Amino acid sequence: MHRLTAAGVFRSLFRVVKTNHSHSFCRMKVTTSAEWVKRQLRDPYVQMRRAAQYRARSAYKLIEIDDKYKLFKKGQCVVDCGAAPGAWTQVAVQRTQVDTSQGEGEVCVVAVDLLPIQPVKGAITIAPADFTHPSTITRIQDALSNRAVSVVLSDMSPTLSGIKELDHENGMMLAIAARDFALTHSALGAHFLCKIFQGGTENKFLESLKEFYEHVRYVKPNSSRSESREIYVLARRMKKRI
Repeated sequence: MHRLTAAGVFRSLFRVVKTNHSHSFCRMKVTTSAEWVKRQLRDPYVQMRRAAQYRARSAYKLIEIDDKYKLFKKGQCVVDCGAAPGAWTQVAVQRTQVDTSQGEGEVCVVAVDLLPIQPVKGAITIAPADFTHPSTITRIQDALSNRAVSVVLSDMSPTLSGIKELDHENGMMLAIAARDFALTHSALGAHFLCKIFQGGTENKFLESLKEFYEHVRYVKPNSSRSESREIYVLARRMKKRI
């Protein structure tokens, strides 16, 4: 077995890129790619997710938040918005799964994304599907079979343009869609966890949840890269529905 090293990956990238692009672009592209590879090799969460067979390192963001705030219980119904590639869905299934041989009922985790998702055992996959489209909400409702949701997760992210204000605005539109779904489909006592990109209007979004949940706060897990503008809004114990 060949050992993966940053230098080896750098050489491979250089050969591939040099064949297809001009020399000046090649140097810029290789530097960026090599830096990304080095970061991946140093990242303990990347190594951990491989060992645990999670589909992405983002699994540890949800694990860390749940370990601290206890979102999941056995037998809960969970909707995972923006689920691809399925790491959060894997965690949700693991933490809500029940022993069906004991007559405790089946796990209810619904994974939704605009991108295709390789099915996760124990979850219902609705993808590709636009969460903001009414037809997708209908499909989720059908999958739930009239069961109220205990946890709504949203790790949805817009296609990033590199323009901070635009990315923030588009991200907040997705967050609002997830919030509105949670407020109309969750059971009393339910929880809502939503990713946003900081940019100016996140405080208004957070305040909008306080009427409906007992505890609302920002969380940024250690596994979220420090340089990233992403942060999570956590709303616990729904006290009122729309």
